[in-house]
Amino acid sequence: MTTKNTTNMRIYLKTHFDASHKLYLPYKSGCVNSHGHRWNVEIFCNGQLNKEGMVVDFKKLKKIINKFDHEDLNKFFKQPTAENISINIKDKILKKFKNVDSCSIRVWETPDSYAEVRGLSDET
Repeated sequence: MTTKNTTNMRIYLKTHFDASHKLYLPYKSGCVNSHGHRWNVEIFCNGQLNKEGMVVDFKKLKKIINKFDHEDLNKFFKQPTAENISINIKDKILKKFKNVDSCSIRVWETPDSYAEVRGLSDET
């Protein structure tokens, strides 16, 4: 007889991608011109262990992030802000990994500034 694993775990992944973007703003800003960043990403996932004994395979999480590497983020977003990127990553994780109960995503645009979103699996 198999019992469901109810061990709640938290995992963390720190990764990055290099990409360009420009923003559409109603005021003067250097961000209205195309420019690049090294975007650092921190992922915190809470959930149950899957049949392989993991919450999420770290390589599968990195695959979600790697699609942005060396790309123009305006291909993916109308307004590629750290806020919108973090929401996109959160939504993809919660949709793809059913054993993830919640996650927090931090997207660092510079070494001094980030956007963070937190979400529960039933929000998607």
